[in-house]
Amino acid sequence: MEEKLKELFESYTGQKLVETHELRSSGSNRRYFRLSGGNVTVVGVLGTSHAENHAFIELSRHFKEKQLHVPTVLAVSEDGMAYIQEDLGDKVLYDLVAQGRESGEYSSYECGLLCKTMEMLPRFQFK
Repeated sequence: MEEKLKELFESYTGQKLVETHELRSSGSNRRYFRLSGGNVTVVGVLGTSHAENHAFIELSRHFKEKQLHVPTVLAVSEDGMAYIQEDLGDKVLYDLVAQGRESGEYSSYECGLLCKTMEMLPRFQFK
């Protein structure tokens, strides 16, 4: 299955895949990998459900059309079980507010991040 990601990466980027690093998953059966080669880095995704992958890809495209900040899906395997998407980096809100979550007292920085996130959610709902 990981061979599909290699093929997608090399076909899309024109670069040889040099490094693959598995990322922690985030509440789904999909497996995420940071793929790099040459000066290109993307996130590769392997799914276990065609329907779930299809839904994610279509929602991502829809959100992008509405100018919402989501990673762009760059290429999808013929069977729809693997795809590569834009790499937005390693920062995850859950980790960024860990101190406040654990102590029960959020810093002004953490409150700002949470407020900004809450302000964005209605855009996803209504756009």
